Amino acid sequence: DHEGGLRQVASQLNEARLGAVLVEFRAGSLTADAVRQLLGLGSRQAVHQLRQRGRLLGRTLGNTTLFPAWQFTGGALRPELPALLERLRRFSSDAVAADRVMRLPRPELDGRSLAEVLDEPGSADVAWAVLDRLGGGF
Repeated sequence: DHEGGLRQVASQLNEARLGAVLVEFRAGSLTADAVRQLLGLGSRQAVHQLRQRGRLLGRTLGNTTLFPAWQFTGGALRPELPALLERLRRFSSDAVAADRVMRLPRPELDGRSLAEVLDEPGSADVAWAVLDRLGGGF
């Protein structure tokens, strides 16, 4: 029937969108091993403990846990990461959703993403204003 066909098409479209989002997430993330090396930690378990304590966002896909790269700067955790994660969690606790929020080009940022603007002198205030609106609608 026509309605069943529309549901199937909508379902396929949603799966394709999710697939594209996951490809983008993987491309912009670091593995637990890469994070361990970057932060000079002794084990991957130390990385996973940071995640369990809510100090780092990560998502397990298949056998690999991935951590969005925007959480790091200068070979360390971004100094403002706790405040950043607090704001993102108002929107979602899912690492893929948070990554999408951080890396999506935004008109109010002249087509740049929050992740890009946070590192620009003089532009970080605008990024924080956008982050403060999270969870309250865009």
